[in-house]
Amino acid sequence: MAIASAPPIFIEHLSALKDHYEAILSEYESQVLHAQEQLAHINALSAAPVPSGIATAPKVKTTAKKAPAGKRKIPRRARKAKVAARQPTTRRVATPKTSGPPMKLAMSVDFDGLSKIEAVERVFKDNVGKVLHIEDVIERLYGNLSASELKAERIRMKDVMARGTRRGMWAKVDKVPLSYILESAGEAKKTTTKARKVTKKNSKRPAKPARKAPASKAKAAKSSSGSVQLKLLPPYRKMGMTPAVENILKEHPGKPMTADEVSIILYGNLKPKHIPVAKKRLHDIFSKGVKKKRWKRVPNQKGAYLLT
Repeated sequence: MAIASAPPIFIEHLSALKDHYEAILSEYESQVLHAQEQLAHINALSAAPVPSGIATAPKVKTTAKKAPAGKRKIPRRARKAKVAARQPTTRRVATPKTSGPPMKLAMSVDFDGLSKIEAVERVFKDNVGKVLHIEDVIERLYGNLSASELKAERIRMKDVMARGTRRGMWAKVDKVPLSYILESAGEAKKTTTKARKVTKKNSKRPAKPARKAPASKAKAAKSSSGSVQLKLLPPYRKMGMTPAVENILKEHPGKPMTADEVSIILYGNLKPKHIPVAKKRLHDIFSKGVKKKRWKRVPNQKGAYLLT
């Protein structure tokens, strides 16, 4: 019996949880390293000789007493380490504490005086009608971040984007994970008016079968639009173009990949007229990925790329 694939929204939530716990793990690893440094420092102090100016108390024979129930007896070595750590003649040097990425990052000076959600809204207003990925918004607000900082900020930014979507400040793009858009007022009004007219018309008249346009007219309309819909192969249909390309590079570690090779893996065998369209889209994605340091160009091999 075939197992149904998980819905995309469930996979998106799992990805967010994974990033969240990876950030927590990174922070706790830094705390473990700090604790190990402190223990090494304490062990060094316990092994240091006692200064000659300090008098030692005479040894007194005492009878062994049974420790009361519920209390743990402290070993003699631990007591000596505790006393040596309290010696006033030994100066303890503080070790700087290392920690994970800061909880809050400073935004660019272009957004001084704005809250985070207001700054994101300004980014969308500067790019009206354009689809923005969540990492594009982070790069606009904070510039280039390290891998750990980007993971932590991605989790916080997802919450901001969800709140803005609920308030109607921008809209989520269907079938494109972690991507949002702010439509212009004219386009939004036009879309709403058109939808109302279609609904009103359909409620008054029975639906008629759509007429098939002649081949010449359909071809002319397609060429005038300037866009060709290319279908990805089943393994990559639920991914965005950038994650799909990155996944292909991961499947071929150490092998330089070109747009022609990636195009065949993504789309299969295309018609000759569709190959230039696919290659142009892949070249754009490769260029953006190089700027974001997701992969790098291979020297002396034109159009070839490798994971960084």
